[in-house]
Amino acid sequence: MTLYRGDQYAVPFVVKLKDEIVTPEIATDVRIQIGSDLREMTSHSLTYNPDKQTWDFYVTEEFTRSLSGRIVMYQVGIKIGEEIRYSPAQQLPIGDNIIKAVWSDA
Repeated sequence: MTLYRGDQYAVPFVVKLKDEIVTPEIATDVRIQIGSDLREMTSHSLTYNPDKQTWDFYVTEEFTRSLSGRIVMYQVGIKIGEEIRYSPAQQLPIGDNIIKAVWSDA
């Protein structure tokens, strides 16, 4: 997956522990961080999509336009009871759109 500057949508993450998909019924908490932006299940800033079995990290046009460089790091953390596990930090490529104008609300 590549994030493009100016994009605004839910970035889907399939979160697994071994071969089992982590759902809100299994996890005490789920955290996903893209760059410096951290979202959590318990704060309701990270949502679970049961139809797709993904954790959706909603990015705004403002957030994606603020990303610099060609990559941004991301990481997933899960808490089940008192057990906490983190994925390895991963790179998410950042691409440029040729349209630079910001959408207006008008």
